[in-house]
Amino acid sequence: MPAEWHEHKRCWMAWPCRAGLWADSDATCRGYASVAHAIAHYEPLTMLTPPHLAERAHNYLGSDIELFEVPIDDSWARDSGPNFVLSDQGDPAGVCFTFNAWGEKYQPYDQDSQMAERILERAGVPAIHSTLVAEGGGLCVDGEGTLLTTDTCFPNPNRNPDWQRSDIEAVL
Repeated sequence: MPAEWHEHKRCWMAWPCRAGLWADSDATCRGYASVAHAIAHYEPLTMLTPPHLAERAHNYLGSDIELFEVPIDDSWARDSGPNFVLSDQGDPAGVCFTFNAWGEKYQPYDQDSQMAERILERAGVPAIHSTLVAEGGGLCVDGEGTLLTTDTCFPNPNRNPDWQRSDIEAVL
């Protein structure tokens, strides 16, 4: 898995959509748009947005941000989206962890559990499916084989109650 700072082709974000999560919806949308435009200054960006919010997202983002209209439950593509990896030959693939919304903290999450697969399909990149319940953002890597995470993430009882630490390490 390349380091986060490794050059890549595109950034994927998800538009804020979970009703009741944001105290000030307008400020949140402006903030998301600001981050998206900052990223898009340096690389292409695709914003996932539920179809019913596509017009609103377009109004905040303008035409320089690509919209991907797809059902989503929440706005954390780093956690529910794929982790991109490279083969020894440099070919990309994406790891799709089993996503359960941070230990079923938020309901529903059925659309976000499909986000990684949908992004990979849109990008034309093969998927690697994992039964490990995880958030992709729970990993930090240096691109040289070092992976950092926390004991509160993967071995958590609300994610992988029957997994041993050695099993989790073997999958990662």
